[in-house]
Amino acid sequence: MSWNYDQLADSVYEFAKQPENTQKAIQEKVEQFCTYETYLDMVTMRARALRNTENGQNLLAEATQKFPVTLSSEEVTVTLDDLKSYGIVITAGGEGERLKVSLMEQGFTAEQLADFTKATWPLPDFYEGFGALQINLALLSRLSQKIGFDIPVIVTTGPANTDTARVIPEIIAKANSFGLKNIQIIAQDERLHLTDESQIAWIEKNGEITLATNPDETGGPLMKLLEENSDGVSPLSWIESLGASRIMVLQGTAVYNPLLIEQIASAGKQFDGMGIGISRAAFPSTDPYGTFVTVASEDGDQLKIIEKNVRNSETESLTDQNGKFLPFNTGFYAFTTELLKNNPLPDYASPVKIIFPGYDNAEKVGYAATDVIAPAEKAGVLTIPETDFAVIKTAADLPVLTEAAKKFNLVQFCK
Repeated sequence: MSWNYDQLADSVYEFAKQPENTQKAIQEKVEQFCTYETYLDMVTMRARALRNTENGQNLLAEATQKFPVTLSSEEVTVTLDDLKSYGIVITAGGEGERLKVSLMEQGFTAEQLADFTKATWPLPDFYEGFGALQINLALLSRLSQKIGFDIPVIVTTGPANTDTARVIPEIIAKANSFGLKNIQIIAQDERLHLTDESQIAWIEKNGEITLATNPDETGGPLMKLLEENSDGVSPLSWIESLGASRIMVLQGTAVYNPLLIEQIASAGKQFDGMGIGISRAAFPSTDPYGTFVTVASEDGDQLKIIEKNVRNSETESLTDQNGKFLPFNTGFYAFTTELLKNNPLPDYASPVKIIFPGYDNAEKVGYAATDVIAPAEKAGVLTIPETDFAVIKTAADLPVLTEAAKKFNLVQFCK
């Protein structure tokens, strides 16, 4: 993995200006992270991501927008055996900086937050200090017993050096996997976070060199499903070997009506790719959520999830026959394993990020989970009541999740 001086001088921010001991320390960190060839791949990914993002921002300019095919959860006929065709992916890798900061503002100390992860942080006044992830896993374990089938479950954490990758496996192991027989824990990948000039950003603090990195974004966990291990087995093929032909994606930082899993399983069998959304009663321009919309172009119809900076006045005015506005995304999805195998997610760039003090902001590059349903030939949205779903953003949401968990009587699954 050795880099030579010229490669480092071209690829690392202001490398040539540093004293020799700093250059050596930077070189050691860079070589620990990747080869020069891998860095060049990341530069190519970044260029491609910027192009894809620009194309995405121009998406609606020449396109016709349509209300997507929707199915209300109240209209779904649930068949429990439908769950036997699913593997479950729980995304639990978010570092939860907003939650952590808000907890510190409430008086929590660094020592109390030493094993902090957003997905496992205890809900106040709930059973045994369970967080949202523990509730999810306990619910899936009970559902496995209910249908007489060991549902395969994959929990994705942040990159290998993050707190989520350390803490979550420890919690799951201590709880004997919550009774789940088929479970894998997968750390997602991370990328060098590059400057606008595609150079490696670094900082020296207390004599230690740190490189700027970011996880592979929301779609990183899904792309890890395609990655083969040394035996040539990918998590996706492992799921298929256990009888599943479909994937259900759940947020490890949310609690929800337990019936929702059964509804997703049965509704999802009507589509190649399905998002789970909440219908808007109103659509103010300040609404921050990603929006489901069918985009019709010369290439055909595609179900897209577009963000606030892309949508336009037409997006905000579309309604269905009941006067409901376009549904917003919950981060839950269901799709066939074939859809992901045949359509790996494209690179994309998210809004600018502060790399380190003293550096100009630059876009993050990774994969968007929201792209997973776009290639589906038969796509739709399962709409659910907003009261059936609660997700953690900040400390103010924690008691809300406790109340939701109690309302849904989720403690019965946890005992």
